[in-house]
Amino acid sequence: MRAGNPDAERGGSSTEGKRASRGSGRLPASLPACLARMLDIAATVTPDAGLEPTLERLLSLIAGLEPSGVSAVALRDGPALRRGALEEAGEPTAAQLFPRMAAQVEVPLPGPVEGRLVIAAPKFHNASEEAYRLLAMQAASVVTLVVRALEGEVGTWTPTTSGVPPDDGADLAQLHKLAGLGQNVSEIVHELSNPLTSILAYSDYLAQRLRQQGVGESDLERLERIHEAATRIQRFSRDLVHYSKPSLRKRERVNLHEIADRALRFCVHGLRSSDILVERRYGDIPEVDGVDTSLTQVFVNLITNAWHAMSEGGGVLRITTGQSEGWVVVEIADDGHGIDGEIAERIFEQYFTTKGPEEGAGLGLSIVRQTVIDHGGRIEARNREGGGATFVLSFPVPD
Repeated sequence: MRAGNPDAERGGSSTEGKRASRGSGRLPASLPACLARMLDIAATVTPDAGLEPTLERLLSLIAGLEPSGVSAVALRDGPALRRGALEEAGEPTAAQLFPRMAAQVEVPLPGPVEGRLVIAAPKFHNASEEAYRLLAMQAASVVTLVVRALEGEVGTWTPTTSGVPPDDGADLAQLHKLAGLGQNVSEIVHELSNPLTSILAYSDYLAQRLRQQGVGESDLERLERIHEAATRIQRFSRDLVHYSKPSLRKRERVNLHEIADRALRFCVHGLRSSDILVERRYGDIPEVDGVDTSLTQVFVNLITNAWHAMSEGGGVLRITTGQSEGWVVVEIADDGHGIDGEIAERIFEQYFTTKGPEEGAGLGLSIVRQTVIDHGGRIEARNREGGGATFVLSFPVPD
């Protein structure tokens, strides 16, 4: 522990917090505000609202982000709905919805609704192309949920184990709450940082004073435990901010061992409460090209699934890394109930879940799979001999 003046430590932290809050790594405020308004519309939509008018409202919000912006949703077997500066965009062709627009991002609609969402402009002025691509991916999820809520998508939704379609209204409301929370994580952590800094500083100060007075080791040990606990909270808070930031950065070399350790810190409470031991069998592996926040999400999802599989009887979570023929390989194995053969081929499908409606919407493993593919990798799941499941991630070794 470091000794020092507690009041000086506290004052320094406040200055750093204010400086950090003005950092340049955030999305332009208009983009998360647009998504929040889309979620407001989607979460309160009524069956008599009509699909096309609701989609037009969503598209108008997106198109309004740029001075000459346009946006469209093209559904399977149906016309494309377009909003924005349509005269400047030009007549749609078979190849492009907006042939005159130089800046465009296009993403597929996720889940059982087939189609695509496009955002375009002569030039993106208010945000980068990467930022608009991230917005398009999030907006596409909202569009999919709206289509499923208003049209029912009879015959195309993926059944749950209960045989009842997911509650889209509940999913939308939860998505709205999570979006608001994500926008405020930095502010929440900043509010925590000042009292945490005080706890760290004063516990350090008191420990030094008690040593000088010759008090018993047991009292010093208690103070050290307070300091260590506050340090863990501080580290977790910083990890949470890091994890919640939008993944707009270009890929860089990342250390998968550090990412796995960070993910374990997120899940440590659940693992301990379920009496689950963790074995790290880390091999000698190189760094890989990736976005660390996205890969952290992959590990958090897989570790959480393993925890849930062992929640009743406990067990061992094993994370093993190594190399094989030009690939960095990560295995995450549990002692749970394994993967039922009837669902093995479907576990990576969007909206497929064996959990109840209050436990998940069936998006976790589909997000994991897509993120791994986006990183040039591959993922497979198989049962372990003796029980349990193993998820194997493979990432290419950088040149």
